[in-house]
Amino acid sequence: MIVDTFTDLPAASDGRDLVKLRKDDATEMAAELNRCEVEGSASPLV
Repeated sequence: MIVDTFTDLPAASDGRDLVKLRKDDATEMAAELNRCEVEGSASPLV
C-alpha cells in the first residue's frame, strides 16, 4: 500500500476520511454538482 507521508493516509483514499463525510453527504454533493453541470449553472458548492 502506498501511503501519503503528509497525512499518513492511503494514497488512494476517496477523501471522505479527511473530512469525515458520510456516504449520504458525498452522494448528495455529487448529485448537486451533476445537476449544475447538466443545467449549465454555477455550482453553489464552490
